[in-house]
Amino acid sequence: MTLLRFSSGSQALRGVAAATLCVALLSTLPGIALGAASFNALGFASLTVIPGAGVIPLGGSIDDDTADSITIGNASAQVIADTVLAFDDFTLQDAGVSGEALPSATGVSSAFAAVSSSTSLTFRNTGPEIANLDYLFDYSADVFALLDDPTFDAVGASAQVLFGTIDFGTGLQTTLVDELLELVTAGTDGAFDSLQGNTTVAPGAAVGFFVDVAVDGFALSTELDEPTGAPVPATLALLGGGLLGLTLVRRGRRRAAPGPV
Repeated sequence: MTLLRFSSGSQALRGVAAATLCVALLSTLPGIALGAASFNALGFASLTVIPGAGVIPLGGSIDDDTADSITIGNASAQVIADTVLAFDDFTLQDAGVSGEALPSATGVSSAFAAVSSSTSLTFRNTGPEIANLDYLFDYSADVFALLDDPTFDAVGASAQVLFGTIDFGTGLQTTLVDELLELVTAGTDGAFDSLQGNTTVAPGAAVGFFVDVAVDGFALSTELDEPTGAPVPATLALLGGGLLGLTLVRRGRRRAAPGPV
């Protein structure tokens, strides 16, 4: 079994996160004024499936949500997704969002980004006996949220990775991994793991695997960029609540693998 390593896209996103941390450290030095609030949220998943004797792949699908991603203000979102069948039988997903809110002339600056991706693999047992499907699932999730002044700035981020199986004969969907990281203020968090196992397929039956990755984040600043200006904390509560609402709408998307054909 070949272990899949992090893609170049994941390494690039981690580089962005590291750069953001450096910026935060620099902002604490006297005479340096940098971003008031910033976020990064990263999710990665790869699935390798090895079919047993008589098991054939029926197909795979990618639901890349990049076109429907949400970005507000100085924010970005990206997804790298791939599905390969009949050779290595694997899926690969890499999603990330980032954004920053700076002090502004109006005293209100915000950034929000959300994106998700779903992939699936479906197999059928064409043999006369019960067969195995061996799988290896690797995943990671990282969230970073930084702010200069918690009184007048707000920030948050989340990353979720879902993995499971669907028995198309019974309609039973089993979630094997549900990793959710959430930050509602400044901080960092990360998780990575591997899951190796197998599922059985009865003669003539079909089984699917699904992988969902969803990330989002928000940043809000109510600081004026003029030395004589005064922040507006009331606006912070209103806009912060709205951005959190958008985050909750995007979170926890579970898409089922397509049915066998």
